[in-house]
Formats: sequence, structure tokens, C-alpha cells
Amino acid sequence: MILTYSLSLNIRNQVTDNIKYPYRQVLPCYECYIQNVAFTHQLIAILTKMVCIQWLHIVLILSGDIHPNPGPSSTNSSTESLSTTSSMSLDLASLMSSGSCLSVLQYNVQSLLSKIEILTTEFSMFDVLAFSETWLNPSVSNSDIYIPCFHAPERNDRVDDSHGGVSLYIKNSLFYKRRMDLEPRNVECVWVEIILSQSKRILVGIFYRPPNADSHYTTLIEHSLNLAEETNIPDIIVTGDFNFNPSTLDEGLEIRIVFFDISKAFDKVWHKGLLVKLKRAGIQGPLLGWFSDYLSNRRQSVVLPGAKSDWSVINAGVPQGSILGPLLFLVYINDIVVDLRSFVNLFADDTSLYLIVDHPVTAADILQSDINKISSWADKWLVKFNPSKSETMLITRKTSKLFHPPLSMQNQTISSVTSHKHLGLHFSDDGSWHIHINHVKERAWKRIHIMRKFKFQLDRKSLEIIYLSYIRPILEYADVVYTNCTQYEKDELDKIQHEASRIVSGVTKLVSIHQLHREVSWESLDSRRKKHKLILVYKMKNGLSPDYLSSLVPPSKDESDSSSNGRERKRNTCILESKDIEYAIINGKCTNQKERLAE
Repeated sequence: MILTYSLSLNIRNQVTDNIKYPYRQVLPCYECYIQNVAFTHQLIAILTKMVCIQWLHIVLILSGDIHPNPGPSSTNSSTESLSTTSSMSLDLASLMSSGSCLSVLQYNVQSLLSKIEILTTEFSMFDVLAFSETWLNPSVSNSDIYIPCFHAPERNDRVDDSHGGVSLYIKNSLFYKRRMDLEPRNVECVWVEIILSQSKRILVGIFYRPPNADSHYTTLIEHSLNLAEETNIPDIIVTGDFNFNPSTLDEGLEIRIVFFDISKAFDKVWHKGLLVKLKRAGIQGPLLGWFSDYLSNRRQSVVLPGAKSDWSVINAGVPQGSILGPLLFLVYINDIVVDLRSFVNLFADDTSLYLIVDHPVTAADILQSDINKISSWADKWLVKFNPSKSETMLITRKTSKLFHPPLSMQNQTISSVTSHKHLGLHFSDDGSWHIHINHVKERAWKRIHIMRKFKFQLDRKSLEIIYLSYIRPILEYADVVYTNCTQYEKDELDKIQHEASRIVSGVTKLVSIHQLHREVSWESLDSRRKKHKLILVYKMKNGLSPDYLSSLVPPSKDESDSSSNGRERKRNTCILESKDIEYAIINGKCTNQKERLAE
């Protein structure tokens, strides 16, 4: 307001001066004409500036952050939503404000120096701030990353490059001491002991484990945790970014997979052979005769506008589009796994073998032997495999790969590939999800562009239904499988939801993401991925999932205690891992949802 008034005052003075003294000396007629024209142009320009400033001032006063959707208004209130809002619960906020607990926040910051102002604004209400991937080096002083109301940060920077690193911030109102005796050399971690009272102490530790870390690095982390438990401090919080994907690849081993292609799988089922297998499964008498009638004497004809083909008898195959069709095919192909030394995955006509490679030649011999058995089974039961479309892939993270002998089927070499699409997921030979995420992005953005074309024709509710029904399922298909993708790839998926939010709400890119989330009230993709994982773990824990998933769940704490003759360790230890934000509220025991799951 003051700026607008000053500009107007200066322009008014210029106009008054020019009007008061338009001519300072007697000039020839032509020169007078030139002066008058210049004065007129200058006056018009000044008046135009004044009008523009006044209109800009009015626009700034009346404009808000959120603009209404330019399309037709919806019959429902714009505040309604098809999903719930993702935010911190009121109970958690009230618990933090009560001062009866210790609040800890962990964030994978990825460059602390460049985000220090945002972190200061957003996270100053917590008692302890734990940051991983700080990307600091000794040349950055503590004054450059100072956060008001906190002690100077306790740091452990990576020396050899500008990545990694961890830092801990403790509130000024808390007393603490650094426990460097718990920090192994060459491990990116920080331990502090917070002294709440003479009888109440809490250990807080943060770790960062690089994705390419070997088993020795993991051993050092375990050693640090053992040292922390030996301090006899009852409450321990361990957080950070561990990049743990407990799999064979992390142990330095390799996995070799063979993906088979069955030619016209559902159309080549031998009816007599299927009846034999149904009888082996215990189906006899009238029920077996019913299946025989169901499969025999079936005919088909092709009908086109103005034309129709003759009837053709179907001598093989199961009826596609029926409920019994996939079930009968599974009965027919299920005994293919008999007497195989490799692991087998069967899903309808998608068959694959895989084996953990200890030695390339030995693994190739086992796989080749199983391929030969499958070929013999196919010849016996009249199933035709297509070797030219079958593929093999070696998944490894080794930089120097050993030679793996080629595999063959029916005297044809099975081609080796670097990526393969299986059940809608694109697997890569390096174990990453780059190819799959790029495919998901390409499909989703195409539909976003189509959705944008209807922005001015459809109301808000219809646009929201389009996104939630036709676009978000693409982003969330098998998300519990690829949830260990990089943070950059997760951010790329978030951009798709942000763009859909702008189309639905009608806001511009000048609006902050926080305001955008409040306007549409959609749950974030990351929060939904966590919920999907929790639901899957619940099913695995309670026997609601297949056995090959339920067997992956380790025994609970009670089961472990009972197996060790009732010996109980009276210690509350929380271990949190996240590439984003996790809250840990300590009040004698862990209260975080993820911690309760771990317990």
C-alpha cells in the first residue's frame, strides 16, 4: 500500500512539473510542435502507469490463493471429497503440546543447507530433529545450519563426497550428551543421551546406510545397537534411513529367472488329459461326467455384419470368459512343478523358474535340467511352449558380472534380456524400478492430458471421479512391491497427482502444495502406500494371505520370549526406518503405529 502511494506521488509530481513549465524558452514553430508531441506521449504513458498500478493494487487486494474451477459448478459442495485428508492427528498434536512426552521427528532431508529455512519453519515444535542425507561437509559451519531454540547440531558428515551424512538437533530446554562411544568408525550415525531427570534417560540414535553398503556395514550397525543396549538405559530410539531391502541381492548374490511363453495356453488344453487330472484330484461319478459334457461337443462360429462362418467343432481348450475356465487350466498345468529343483511361480499361463545363484555353472545346470523336464511334460500333455518368446534374466547388483552359461529349450537358445514385463510389473536386471516407474508415468500422463481437455466441460466432482477411478489406480498398482524405489521416482509420481489436483480445483502452479492438498483433501500417495503395506502385513500376520507370504513374517516378541524359556528383556527399543517423515512419541513406551507393528 505504501509502495503504491509513493509511486502515485512521484508520478503526480512529474505531471505537475511538466504542466507548470511546458516551455522553458521561445522555440521555433517546428520545435514547439515536436515538444508538444513528446509532452503528450509522456503524459499518456504516465496516466497509463497510474491506471495499471491502481488496477494491480485492486487485484492484489481481492485475489486469493484458490481460484474456483472454471467449469460448470457441481451439484455437491466443493468441500466434499472422495477421500480423507492426510495430516497429523489431533490426538498426536495435543499430546505434543501437552509437554508430557518427548517428540522426535526423522526426515530424509537430502541437502540440509538448502532447506534449513523451511525446516526451521515447519519442524520447530518437535523436541528432537533427526536428519539423514544431510549432504554436508566440514566446510559448512554450524552457524550456517543453525535452528533457533535448538542446541548446535550433532553432526557426522561424509568426508569423501558431498552425499550421505546425519545430524541431530536437540531443544535448548533439554540436557543431553553426545555418546561417541556408541558410534563405530566409518558408520554414518549419531548417538545422544537425553537426560530428562535423575532417573529418566533416553538414548536417541540416527543412522544412514548407503544403498550400496555391504554386509560388513550392516554388521557395524548391529554392533552399535548392541553397544546401546549394553548401556542399560531402558528407552532407546533408533531411526534413520537404512535402505534395507532384506533380499538376496543385498547379500551380494544373484537371481536367475526364466520366463516361459505358452502358445495359446487356454486354447490348447487337451480335454482327455484334463479329465484324467480331474479324476486324479478326486472328482468321480456324475460330477466327472458333468465336466465331460461341459467340455465335449462345443462349437464356435464367427459372425460379421452380413456374413457368418460355418460351425467348427472345438476339440481342445477351456471356455474363455467363464468362471470355470481359469480353474480348469490351473488343474491342468498344476503338476508341472513336480520334481523340479528350481523355484516355480505359476499364475494362469504365466510360468517362471528362478534360482538363487551361488555358482553360475551349477545354477545353469539346475535350470537347464528343469527346463528339459518341463519340455518333456509339455510333450506328454500336448502343451506347446514358445522358446523364441521365452526369456531369461539375471538380476544382480554386481559391477563385475561373471559368465553365466546360456539356456536352451527344444534346441533353441533362450534369449537373455535386461528387463521383462511380468504380471504388469517391469523387472530390471539391476533390481531397480526405473523402467517400471517410467512406464507408469507415461500411461498416467497420457490420461492426465485427456482429463485436462475436459476441464471446462465437466464439473469438479466428475473430474475428481475420473482421476480416482482411471488414473490413480495406475499409480497404485502393486505399489507394495515397488515401494522401495528411489525418493526421486516417488516425487515424480506425486507430480502426477498434483497436476490432477490443479485440474480438479482450478488452481495455478503459484499455489503451494500444502494449500493444494487442503483444497482437494486427497490422501497423499506415500500415505496410501504405507496403508497398503500395513494391510498386507496384517493379512500375512493373521493367515489371510497365501502361505508363501505368511511364511515371511518373523515370530512375534511373545513367541520369541516363549521359545527362549520365558526370558524377557524389559527394554523399550524403537527402530524406525523411513525415507520421509516419521513421528515417535516416547512416554515410557513406543506409541508410533509403525513401532507398534514392529513390536
